[in-house]
Amino acid sequence: MKHLYRLLYGQFFQNLNGIKLFAERCINRYVSKAAVKKANILTTYVKVLKEERAKRKDEYAECSSLDRMDDGSFALKRSKSRARMIVVYVAIIFEIFLNYISTLIFIQGEGLLYFLVRWGIAIILAVAAMLVTDALLFNLLPSESVRIKGGLSKIEDDAYFEKTEKTKRLISLILLPILLVAVEIAILGVAKKRAEDLESNGIDILFYGFILLSMSLPIIAGYFKWHSEQHGKLYKNTERFHEAKKMYHVLNLSITATMKDIKNVVENSSRKAWDVFVRFKLYKENYNRKNNIPIENIETHYCRNSEMFFAEALNRFGDEVKLILKELQENQK
Repeated sequence: MKHLYRLLYGQFFQNLNGIKLFAERCINRYVSKAAVKKANILTTYVKVLKEERAKRKDEYAECSSLDRMDDGSFALKRSKSRARMIVVYVAIIFEIFLNYISTLIFIQGEGLLYFLVRWGIAIILAVAAMLVTDALLFNLLPSESVRIKGGLSKIEDDAYFEKTEKTKRLISLILLPILLVAVEIAILGVAKKRAEDLESNGIDILFYGFILLSMSLPIIAGYFKWHSEQHGKLYKNTERFHEAKKMYHVLNLSITATMKDIKNVVENSSRKAWDVFVRFKLYKENYNRKNNIPIENIETHYCRNSEMFFAEALNRFGDEVKLILKELQENQK
C-alpha cells in the first residue's frame, strides 16, 4: 500500500507542505460537489416536510379540540362499517358473476371483443344498480348539510342553500327511481335468459329465485354501502383526529429519517476523506524522516486532528446542513 501511495501521490511526498495539500485534496475529492448537492437536495426536502408539518400541526390542534368518541367505541364502529363494506364487495362481485353467466346465453361468440362486451354489461348493470340505490337512499334520508359560505350575509346563504338543495333533491328523487327501475328491468331481462336456459335443461332451480337474486343483490349492496357511510358528527370528528394525528406522526418520522440521511452523507464523505488522509500522513512522515526532510508544521492547520478535519469538511456542506445536524443532535438528547 505504501508503494501504491508513493506511485499515485508522488508530488505530495516531495512537497514540503505535502500533508496540508493532501488534506485539501482529500476533502475536495470526497466531500465532492455530488455529495454536497445530495445533502442540499435532502435539506430542501426537509424544508418541504416541515412546511407540511406546520399545516398538519394546526389541523391536529383543531381536531384535538373537537368532541370525539373514545378509542374503544370508535374502533368498534369503524369495524362494523368495514364489515358492511365487505358485504358490499361480496354482493357486487357475485352479482357481476351472475350477470356474466347470463350474458353467455344471448351474446355468443369467441374472441376478445365478445369477452369484453359480456364483462362490460355484467359490471355496468351491477355497479349502476348499486350506485343508484345508494344515491336514492342518500337523497331520501339526507345526512347533515354543509353550509355554503361566501354570500353577502348569513340569511342569503341559508336561503340560497335551502333553495338549491331542495331543487337538487327534487330532481334526484324523480330521476333516481326511474334509473333504478330501468337498470332492474335490464337485469331482469338478462337474468331471465339464464333462468329459462337452466330450466329448459332440466336443472332443478327456482325460475323466479334466480331472477330475484340477480335483481336484489345490487340493491342489497347499495343499501349496505349507504349504511356504512352514515356516521354521526362524533365519529367524523374522531376520524379526522386520528387521521391528523397519524399524518403529523408520519411527517415527524419522515423529517427525522431525512435528517439522518443528511448526517450519513456528511459522515461517510468526511470519514472516507479522513481515512485516506491518515494513511498518507503516516507514509509522508516516515518518508520525511528517512530523507531528512524538515517536519511539516500542521499545528495551525485543520488536518492536525480528526475533530478539526471533520469540522472543515462540514463547513463545505454549508450552514443549512450544519443547522439540520445540530437540530437532529438536540432532538436525540
